[in-house]
Amino acid sequence: MLCYILVFVGIPKVVLKKGKTQLFKTGNPMVYSGAVDRIVGRPPPEAGDSVLVTNGALHPIAWGLYNPVSMFSVRIMEMEDEVSRQVNNFCIFAHSQQ
Repeated sequence: MLCYILVFVGIPKVVLKKGKTQLFKTGNPMVYSGAVDRIVGRPPPEAGDSVLVTNGALHPIAWGLYNPVSMFSVRIMEMEDEVSRQVNNFCIFAHSQQ
């Protein structure tokens, strides 16, 4: 969905290492620094910034708050399925307002 894509353009991404995504799909709210493959975004996120947590193919898994100095790089706030429901509702609302 175009609206869904537009929401995430420009948001820094924390890309997880291969095989680590399942940990967070089962509800673990903390992304350990050892599970992070790379950070995508310019400028890089700062402490407290919102980031998108993705798999290696940059498919969204969740969003959370970034902390570069903690052993927990991201505190997950919402999983992707929750976010996509909200974005879909927003897109429907925005479309109906036009």
